[in-house]
Amino acid sequence: MVSISIIIPVYNVEQYIEACLKSVIAQTYKGHMECLIVDDCNQDNGIEIAQNIIANYQGPIIFRILHHDQNRGLSAARNTGMKEAIGDYLFFVDSDDELPPNSIEQLAGALDDGQHDIVVGDIKTIGNDALHEYLRLKLDDGTVLRDGDIIHHYKTHWNMMAQAKLYKASFLRQQRLTFMEGLIHEDELWSFEIACMAKTLKAIQYPVYLYYLREGSITDISNKDPRRRTEALKVIAAGMTDFLKSRKIFNTTAYTIIQKTVEQIFHYERIDRNRFIKAYIQLHKDTYFPWIYHLRGRWPNLRDCVHDLHYLLPTPIGWRYKYWRINK
Repeated sequence: MVSISIIIPVYNVEQYIEACLKSVIAQTYKGHMECLIVDDCNQDNGIEIAQNIIANYQGPIIFRILHHDQNRGLSAARNTGMKEAIGDYLFFVDSDDELPPNSIEQLAGALDDGQHDIVVGDIKTIGNDALHEYLRLKLDDGTVLRDGDIIHHYKTHWNMMAQAKLYKASFLRQQRLTFMEGLIHEDELWSFEIACMAKTLKAIQYPVYLYYLREGSITDISNKDPRRRTEALKVIAAGMTDFLKSRKIFNTTAYTIIQKTVEQIFHYERIDRNRFIKAYIQLHKDTYFPWIYHLRGRWPNLRDCVHDLHYLLPTPIGWRYKYWRINK
């Protein structure tokens, strides 16, 4: 049976950490499991609560608490857990969420020969029905995607959240896939990179994760502050572009995902002409591919080719063309 490392970043969640850890302790999986709790310089009693739970636990799961010297954010905490994990597969849990009892058993049982880079389970969203519809798994039970089909179904059939999935540790390390630190919505960039590089993905139609949308969470704050979301998308779009260029890969679906991200930014920034111009200049530079890539990414859809024509124009003409198209 494969070994599993559960990684839980912890920062100021004293009211939720007990339920989270108890849901880990309740797991029915019989293989080797470790749980890495990453203390990101908590300012409440969350780590003390975790220590008390661990001290009174006598089961087979090995618990370890890792400490940061300063608060570095969710991405850094996950990276710390990934670096220290010894399991064959990694599983990420946010400290204010919970797991059904047989979550790991269901995911690990789907591995068959243990060669899948990713095993994706369904997610149950609590507190927002619309978000549940957006995040739920839309692949049939037992579906196996390979190579280009993985990125092709990314976002449309399996979501970008790092949670509710097993990741093969050797795959992540071989491909040097870590979270960008200091970025909100870091899952969107990291999962995009995963989708571009993974060779096999298996889906199981079973709820393996209980995702709570809570007041004050990053998702909640972003929904109330679209400006913050937009600034994050600029970094994500640039990161996606850099990733494709650095890995010397080109995929029409990946290209389309980048352009859809850019369009989200433009549609928000269009409310202020000066802000739009500034965003356009930045994105034109950060998401630019050689012209042949733009044509390959959209061909033979002439409408989309026209849509991206601004990339082939001088910047002073390009922003006017794009601004006109968005506002017409």
